[in-house]
Amino acid sequence: MRPPQFEGLNEVDAATARRRFQIHRVEPGTLLVEEGTVGRALLCLIEGELQVRAGDTVVAVVGQPGSLLGETALFEDNVRTASVVASAPSVVWSLERSGYEELRDTLHPITRNLEITAIAEQVVRLHDVGDRVIELALGTAPTPPPTGFFAAVRRLFGLGGARPASADVRSCLARSPLFADAPPMVLDLLAPRFTSWRCDAGTLLCTEGERGDKMFVLEQGEVDVVVAAGDEPRVVATLTPGQAFGMVSLASGSPRMSSCITRGEALVHQLDAPTWSELSDEVDMGASTFRRAMIRALAEQLRHANQQVATAIRTGDPQALDAVRSGM
Repeated sequence: MRPPQFEGLNEVDAATARRRFQIHRVEPGTLLVEEGTVGRALLCLIEGELQVRAGDTVVAVVGQPGSLLGETALFEDNVRTASVVASAPSVVWSLERSGYEELRDTLHPITRNLEITAIAEQVVRLHDVGDRVIELALGTAPTPPPTGFFAAVRRLFGLGGARPASADVRSCLARSPLFADAPPMVLDLLAPRFTSWRCDAGTLLCTEGERGDKMFVLEQGEVDVVVAAGDEPRVVATLTPGQAFGMVSLASGSPRMSSCITRGEALVHQLDAPTWSELSDEVDMGASTFRRAMIRALAEQLRHANQQVATAIRTGDPQALDAVRSGM
C-alpha cells in the first residue's frame, strides 16, 4: 500500500518518488515526532492510528490513511509544537526535506500532490478553529453585515470605488514576505496572474459573511480589517504595504469572518478563484512556489489562531478572537 498522493503517477514517476520515502512499521507507544525539536520530515499515515500530543494532552487522533503530519517541515524550519506517538500498530511513510527538494527540482508530479494535500490539511484545521471562534465569539455562522454597517463605512471611510491600474506587480511580490523565497524567474511567472486595482478610500475588498473568492497583496496605502458590531464597524487590525490577505477564505471557500476596507487611496494586486484553481493544478515551479507560500501563510495563521483561541478560553476575553477573525 502506498500513500494516496501516489495516485495518478505512472510507474516510472511512482518508482522515482518511492525511493525518497522511508517506511516505518511501528508498535504502540513509538515516538515518531518529539515536541520542541526542529522538524525536517513529513509523515504520511498508511494504516493504524497516531496520537498528536501537546505535553501530556492528546489534542488529536489521526486514523485516516493518507493523512499528513508535520507537513510544514518540508517548507521551513519550525519547532514542533506537538509530539506524534503511535497508539496502535501502524505503518508510516516519511519524507525528508532533502528528498522533497530533489523531487521538486525535477518538477516531479508528486510534489504537486503533496503540496495540495498540505494546503487541504491546513484548511481543514483552520476550519475547525473557525468553528470554535464562531462558538466562542459569534454564536452563529458569519453573515453579511446589516445595511446600517455599509452606511457607517461610507461615513467613516469614504464612498469607495476601484479601477484597473497599471503597476509593477513583480516588484511588489518580491517585497512581500509571502514570496520571500521566490527566485526572480518564478516571480516572472507569478506576476501576470494578478490584476491590479487603484482603490479610493472606503473600498470594500472583502465583506464579512461572503464566501472568499480572491486574495490580495497590498502595495500602497493601508487596509483596515473590520468586524461588524451591529451597525458600526470595529477595526481589529490594519494591514500595511507588502502584506497579503484573504488566503484562508480563497483556499477554503468559507465565509469571511471580517471585512477589509481601504483607509485611504490604495493599490492592491488581486488573484481570483479561477486563477487559484489553475495554480492548484499546475506542476511548474511558479505554481509550486505559490502553493508553498500559501502553506506557510496558512500554517502561520493556524498557529496564531490556536494561540488566540487558547488565550480567549483562559482569560474569558472574547476580544482575543478579533485577531483570529482578521486573518480568516
